[in-house]
Amino acid sequence: QGLARNCRLMTDLVITPVSGPWQETLLYEVAAMAIMGAASGTCGLIGPRSNAGVNPAHVSGLESRFMAEVAHAAAGISREEANQMVCHLVEKYEPVIDKRPMGKPFQEVYDIKTLKPKADWLAVYDAVKEELEHLGLVLS
Repeated sequence: QGLARNCRLMTDLVITPVSGPWQETLLYEVAAMAIMGAASGTCGLIGPRSNAGVNPAHVSGLESRFMAEVAHAAAGISREEANQMVCHLVEKYEPVIDKRPMGKPFQEVYDIKTLKPKADWLAVYDAVKEELEHLGLVLS
């Protein structure tokens, strides 16, 4: 926040959640970081790197779409509003963060022929998206 307020630097935030695809916790981690970044004046978000980028094929694309939707919705909210949302989200994933929920690899969460998310991964996404809307974030 200090950099955004006092410098003319273009800062980026690399979103590196420890959870993997098909885990609600992945989306909670992504949302918390995207909200924090948008409310703090970052110029760009990079990622997310699911499973901290250490498990091959454990990234799906849906979490990237989610990151963009959340950041766009969080643009312009106050830091106080962002803090309330982020605190709520951290409570959702903090209990399992040390377990690093791996989730499923790409080929298990996406249809390989159509390159679209499978219904069960899309259902997780929809549920978390709805929860964020109840928190007051207007998602497209």
